Amino acid sequence: MDEISLCADDIPDPSIQIADFCDLCSEEIAVGDLEQHYLTHIDYSPHVCNICHKSFTRKYSLQIHSLIHSGQKPHTCTICNKGFTQRSDLNKHYQRHLGNKPNVCDICEKGFSQKSDLKKHYMTHTGNKPYVCTICEKKFTQRAHLNHHILVHIKLKPYKCSLCTKAFYLKQSLKKHLLKHASEKSYACTTCNETFEDKSTLQKHAAVHSKKKHVCRVCKSEFPTVRELKDHQSTHNGEEPFSCNVCDKKFFLKGRLNHHMLSHNVVKPHVCKICNKSFVQRVHLRDHLMIHTGEKPHSCYVCNKEFIQLSSLQRHYATHSSEKHHICKVCKKSYSQKSDLNRHMLSHINE
Repeated sequence: MDEISLCADDIPDPSIQIADFCDLCSEEIAVGDLEQHYLTHIDYSPHVCNICHKSFTRKYSLQIHSLIHSGQKPHTCTICNKGFTQRSDLNKHYQRHLGNKPNVCDICEKGFSQKSDLKKHYMTHTGNKPYVCTICEKKFTQRAHLNHHILVHIKLKPYKCSLCTKAFYLKQSLKKHLLKHASEKSYACTTCNETFEDKSTLQKHAAVHSKKKHVCRVCKSEFPTVRELKDHQSTHNGEEPFSCNVCDKKFFLKGRLNHHMLSHNVVKPHVCKICNKSFVQRVHLRDHLMIHTGEKPHSCYVCNKEFIQLSSLQRHYATHSSEKHHICKVCKKSYSQKSDLNRHMLSHINE
């Protein structure tokens, strides 16, 4: 969209023209506020915050903004006690309690209480992700999601549990964690005093303290139960006894099969026109199309090998590293990637 350039003389005289909407952006404006609103379309923001230097067209807007730095939230929801710096934000919040969702997506008919939420939702249909991480180039539909993602790179976990030493990147992760502290755990291990919510979990845990260990003949790993040993051994012998009845794909663990079956129940609206393979998200279809086009946008700066996905390139970098953390317990040979170690372990099966 072309930018609109205005000067102060272009602002209509409110005594002559009375309107309840802006003819530049079509935004609805309260009668009497139109002249002040027009200032938002020109570079005129004389009121500057002395803390963060953000500028505003109105002195009142600066005063409201200052509440953010002071932490004051004078407007409180009478239903859930959540506080807000502005009454307008409180009024928008009340719409969520009332269940009013007048802003409806014309693609999937999902409703939203706020127009801004609808705009964010539209990005899930368009695949538009304007917010890009400058460290790993991962893209996001919302700035808030990018801000949360940045914490991963700087290894900052601001949300700390007051009951234990655990910390989290996201506030909702802390809330989920606190539920574990809140739940009643009445089954305690007599050996280490660890508590559990049900008896069956306690019994599985008790096997950890058992002197009898079930040892894998290939890699000498120890397991507390025969079941866990059998599951582990199938990774060495290549046995895949659990088959998907939809696509015939095989797995060595039933849990892996159950997780795979979920993929058949998901709606996949994005279909490749070349091979008819379908995907849940448009971005996955975009990555898949590179297989057909031969495009590989991510290249290794060491050996120039190219990859379709950034995650594949990151795994590849481990091959150039001198660090080899994955060690064979039989012959002590080491590998930079776990997948290489797993392939190597097959050579010890018949020994």
